[in-house]
Amino acid sequence: MKVSNKSKKLAKRIFKNSQKQGEIDEQKLSNFTQVLIKHHSVQSKQVLKSLLALLEESVAASNLIVESATLLDEPLKNEIKNTFEKKLNKKINLVFKLNPEIIGGVKIVNSDNVWENSVESALAQMKASL
Repeated sequence: MKVSNKSKKLAKRIFKNSQKQGEIDEQKLSNFTQVLIKHHSVQSKQVLKSLLALLEESVAASNLIVESATLLDEPLKNEIKNTFEKKLNKKINLVFKLNPEIIGGVKIVNSDNVWENSVESALAQMKASL
C-alpha cells in the first residue's frame, strides 16, 4: 500500500504534537493512535504506517552504537555519552559492542553517521594513500 503525501504530512504533525521537550509523550501518542485505529479507514492505516516509520527512525537516531576491541570503563562511557548528547542535542541510548577487528580505538555509529578513530581505519587510510 502506497502512503499518500497527505497521510505522511498528517503523521508528521501527529509525531510533532506527541512530543514534549523533544521526547515522545507516550500518553499523547497513544491517544492519537487510538483515534486512528477506531476510524478503520484507508487513510488511517496510511497515517499509522507513516507514524510507525517516524517512530522507528526516531528510535534509531537515539541509539549510539559504540564498537571497541576491549571493554570500556564507566568514565569513558559517560564521556562518550555526554559528548554525543551535546553534539546531537538530544538524549541518547548507548549500545556497546565488542569488535576484535577494530584492533584499538573506537567506532561510533548513529543512524547514517559513523565516527571512527581506530587503528583499523588509520591502517586502511594509509593503505589507500600508497
